[in-house]
Amino acid sequence: MGKQLSTYMSNIWRVGIIAGPMNVYITDETGRVQNGDGRLGIESKTSDADIRILGQNSVARILEGSSVPLIVLPVWVDTKIRDGSVIDLNTVAEKTDHFRILNLAWENYDDVHKRFPPFSGLPNGENQFPLGKKPTLQETKDQAKRIEIVFPDNLPQDKAFCEPMSISTVYPLIHLKGRLQNFDHHLFGEGVQPTLIPSELSHALHFSRLDLVARGSIETHYVSFLLPDLAAGRDGSHYMGKRTSSMVAYIEAMDHFSSRFSVFLSQSGLGVNLETEFVNKELSDTGEYWLKPMRQAGRVTASEVKAQFSGDDDEGAVYGAIFLDFARRTTLATAVDAYHRSQALSFGQYKSWIHSHMSQHTNDIDAVARTWQL
Repeated sequence: MGKQLSTYMSNIWRVGIIAGPMNVYITDETGRVQNGDGRLGIESKTSDADIRILGQNSVARILEGSSVPLIVLPVWVDTKIRDGSVIDLNTVAEKTDHFRILNLAWENYDDVHKRFPPFSGLPNGENQFPLGKKPTLQETKDQAKRIEIVFPDNLPQDKAFCEPMSISTVYPLIHLKGRLQNFDHHLFGEGVQPTLIPSELSHALHFSRLDLVARGSIETHYVSFLLPDLAAGRDGSHYMGKRTSSMVAYIEAMDHFSSRFSVFLSQSGLGVNLETEFVNKELSDTGEYWLKPMRQAGRVTASEVKAQFSGDDDEGAVYGAIFLDFARRTTLATAVDAYHRSQALSFGQYKSWIHSHMSQHTNDIDAVARTWQL
């Protein structure tokens, strides 16, 4: 794949065929191995070392689904390195797809979410760890508060989803379908845009900042939404233009933002005003919508935003209201920061939080609510 791998690893002891981890290390932005103090290299008394490349980085942990529902297995690769050598993971036995997914999660966090508060406001050296950094790498890696991804998922549903509160950690667990299942080519961008990880990771980051009660209420609410939809012969899907609920619409709005901004960055490269350019492009009234077959949420005509969707139970309206209209009136950073810090689960709660904690934007959020009929 030609990309630097972001991951934890450890040197290992070995007695015959039995091996186990010792010290924990992590790769830097160039793929070099370092310890928790930033010192490069792995401790070894010889010119080579046995190491274990772990299926976990500073953003997420990748797991492998077994043939038994709800049973998942850790992912790692044992190998030997020499001083100055480069390791390539490029075979099925080396869990290539698993490590590609792990890297996609890190890249999406690094490119999209880390540029906005609250993650951009974490102390220097800690913003690579969205769920918090402990005094040592070992403690950070082992903390229960983490995002996990299972691939291939072993549950009966057809689509990927993010479980707000997994059984093992009570933190988010992303479920992805494997190549022998109902595989979604948006995972690796095979013939389509690679938007699956940006979509699901955005939910995981959002859920991870909520308390246990809120995460539990989301699970309960989604079940109450899905069951009647399935019973009516529908597929339980949600999309712009479909009435769901104020909670579902609010949660899925972040999905639209993360996936669309991710595609925008991949096409735009470097720039100084990318956030403003993104909002302007999303609301452009000139020519065809830039991201077809996705739907455009709104357009600016004669300096006024014309909403294409309305109502707090339509994710198109909530996405357009927060991440485009409110962002246009303030900044995209303000809109994203308020989404996370408000702990809201509906646009109404988001608006109330703006009134209480960002009162200078009260007129802006009220105008947005009127435009999108929220």
